Amino acid sequence: MLPSGVGNHPVILEFHGFAGTAAEQSDVSGLGALAAEAGFAVVVFDGQGQPGRSLRWDLNGGFDSDVAFVDLTMPSLLPCAGPMFATGFSNGAAFASVLGCESELDVIAVATVSWATEPCDNEAPLPILAFHGTADGTVPFDGDGNDVLEFLLGLGSGPAEAAIGDWARHNGCTDFTVKQIGPDVQYTEWSGCEADTGFYRISNGGHSWPGSDSEVQFGVTTRTIAASSLIVDFFLAQLV
Repeated sequence: MLPSGVGNHPVILEFHGFAGTAAEQSDVSGLGALAAEAGFAVVVFDGQGQPGRSLRWDLNGGFDSDVAFVDLTMPSLLPCAGPMFATGFSNGAAFASVLGCESELDVIAVATVSWATEPCDNEAPLPILAFHGTADGTVPFDGDGNDVLEFLLGLGSGPAEAAIGDWARHNGCTDFTVKQIGPDVQYTEWSGCEADTGFYRISNGGHSWPGSDSEVQFGVTTRTIAASSLIVDFFLAQLV
């Protein structure tokens, strides 16, 4: 989806979860129209495989092929693109964070829903906003692991709070504050950082996109916050 007008618009790259599709992800997040109103172009990708047969983002032997695919696709798809941002759900969230670390594109910030991976191996700070439900049974909040997920994708997930804490250290943060938002959401915002770092902890939240009305989700979906509007605001702040 493209915003009105011409020019080098900033671009949001969006990635679906395991066995999802670009169309489903667009429905789940509703990010396209919201981001376009804010001046972003949005590109939603389909992962590897055949539709209906478990499309995914490669975690089993590295992300190299999928990162290369995105790197090769974007210059021809949007040759005059401005700064880029990456976001996704579940398997797509994990891929978005790796894309932020490894891509040759100008990816300047990432946002993850239901899976935050470990920080980049390089020293460059990267703004990150993460969301995770404490009752997520697919990518467990406490990192106990999901044997099926690990078998299918070749990579387990660690504790969500530990992962974002590692990102805070990677980004040079020195302090943090915790704010209660409604009955079920806590927002942790780090300060003294070289790159903005934030985390929404959703009590009893499932494997879902906060604020979404889509039925293609698992468990409780909070209505206290809307991830898509918060992601757009976070990305806009990186353009200032």
